[in-house]
This record gives sequence, structure tokens and C-alpha cells, in this order.
Amino acid sequence: MFVKHLSLPKASPRRRVTLGLAALGLASLTLGLTACGGSDSTPVDPIMTVSSDGASSIDLTALSAELATMPPSSLSDAEAASLAAMREEEQLAHDVYAASALLWTQQAIFANIADSEATHSAAVLTLLNRYSLPDPLAGLSTGQFATQSVQDLYDSLTATSAQSVIAALQVGAQIEEMDIRDITAQEAVVDNADILMV
Repeated sequence: MFVKHLSLPKASPRRRVTLGLAALGLASLTLGLTACGGSDSTPVDPIMTVSSDGASSIDLTALSAELATMPPSSLSDAEAASLAAMREEEQLAHDVYAASALLWTQQAIFANIADSEATHSAAVLTLLNRYSLPDPLAGLSTGQFATQSVQDLYDSLTATSAQSVIAALQVGAQIEEMDIRDITAQEAVVDNADILMV
């Protein structure tokens, strides 16, 4: 975990929080710019923008228009499973960041990233609908997941995030690392252009 292993100097709790926020902000900005290739509120491609704070958002109208130009391909079982897993993972990220935003209201970064994750989750739902696949989150409330391991992870991450702002920042870094690792692994089993685009 990036922030967990960050050695913060001996300092006041306020200074440690500031340093932790700076680390998460830098990580978010780096991830946003690295993953998307964009900058201050600039469209990265027809469907995504990256704000000046590094938060990426997907324009669902533009995504639908772009998908309309691409014929759907057949899905393997692995690709269908990948979409379902990504839907839960993106929603998990949103729900954990949203919970942190409610606890640590002085830190806008949690709400900003939660908003970004909501668009990512909705984009995956768009693909599930495109392929007439069931939404694993249908009928579930915020913080509820169909897959028990995802539910357990959510429960653990939100409990850790509630301990302190620093812990919440560390959880945020853990979520981003998990996203990168899982997206990289799933790219190995997915070859559909529309899924890779999202």
C-alpha cells in the first residue's frame, strides 16, 4: 500500500494528516493522469475527463454514443465474469469513499473520488446492459454486495476508514492499488474493444 508504507516524519497529528492527504492527492492525480493521459478538466477521449484534482469522470451519454458505433462482440464466460466483478469493485470503491466522505467531511478528496467511482460503476453497468447480463448489484442498497468476499472487503475497509483520516487515506490507496491490479489481470482475459474502452 502506497500510503501505508509512506514514512511520515515525527509531526503533529494535523501535520501528519496534511502529509497523508498530500500523498493521497498525489497518488490520485498520478493515477488519474497516468490511467487517462489527461489534465485539468480536459477531455481525455470522447467519454472521459480528468479534473484538476485528478478525478476522472465518464460521460455516460458520450459513452452510449461511442458504444452505438461499435457492434457488440460475443462474450466469453471469462469476459462476462470480468464485467460482473468490475461492477462490484467499482461500486465497492464508491461506497467506501462515500462512507469516508461522511466521516471526514473536512477532506473533500473522499467525496470527489466517490463521485468519480460512481461514473465508473455506471459505465460498467452500461456494458452489462449492452450484453443483457444481470447486474450483480440489482436490488441491493449502498454497502451491500452479492459476492461475499466483496461484502467482507467492504466491511473491513469501512471499519478501517472509520478509525482516523490517515487510516481512511491508507484505505483509499489500497483501493486504487487493487483497482490497478485487477484491471491489469482482467485485461488478460478480455479482448472486446468496448469492454477495454471502459
